[in-house]
Amino acid sequence: MRKFRHPFSLVFASLFLFSLGWGVDKTLDIAANAMDVSEMGSEITMENVVNAKTPGYKEVTQYARFNPKTGFQERSRFNKMSIGAFVNTGRALDFALENEGFFVLKDPRGRIFLTRDGRFEINEKRQLIYMAGGFLVLGADLSPIDLPPFTSFKVDKRGQIYDQENNLLARIGVVKVADTKLLKTPNNVLFYRDDKDKMQLEEVEQASIKQGFYEASNVDYSKTLTKMAATGGYGANVNMIQTRLKMLDTMIEMVNKN
Repeated sequence: MRKFRHPFSLVFASLFLFSLGWGVDKTLDIAANAMDVSEMGSEITMENVVNAKTPGYKEVTQYARFNPKTGFQERSRFNKMSIGAFVNTGRALDFALENEGFFVLKDPRGRIFLTRDGRFEINEKRQLIYMAGGFLVLGADLSPIDLPPFTSFKVDKRGQIYDQENNLLARIGVVKVADTKLLKTPNNVLFYRDDKDKMQLEEVEQASIKQGFYEASNVDYSKTLTKMAATGGYGANVNMIQTRLKMLDTMIEMVNKN
């Protein structure tokens, strides 16, 4: 005689198999999520090492927070705004900020950028501009800095520019923002906020500017290489990185000579 299974048994078995399958899928998803976090960390580490000698570069770090509702780690990245070492160039248009704050730049479209890379020069209109892009450097009143023709000038610790006769010409703007983690960046040297998020700039009243220096990257090269070795990202990439750093050294040396 043919035996028929109880309908309840079929339902129970189906539910059990479904839950077992969901559990396996969930475990795989969590593992894949962890791999993504690890991969992102390796990419960030590589990015930091490659830019270890890029002036004004701010180290990128990853923040992963576990969400108990989803079972996944939520990833985000932000920049450490610690001050990097100062490089002595002797150039009158190189500046380093000895305390908090950013220099203020404006691109041709009128967008505002912040940076701690104080390598400036003067364009054909006698305006102070950012060397690595030609953006206008803004003064304390957030307007372009126009300089009359003269052969020499000096800049004091507050960023005030004087001519040979000790006449005050302008003051380099130095500002701070309430939360640097809200800043976005295309290259970890220039920082901005979206148009919809109005960037609240506050003047740094006790700004301290050092002329003849620029701020180097704040990446600890040796420490970051050790981190790469620990995460398995060392290997074949080291030669490429060292070659890149040598090229950067040569380029910086050529710029400083000019």
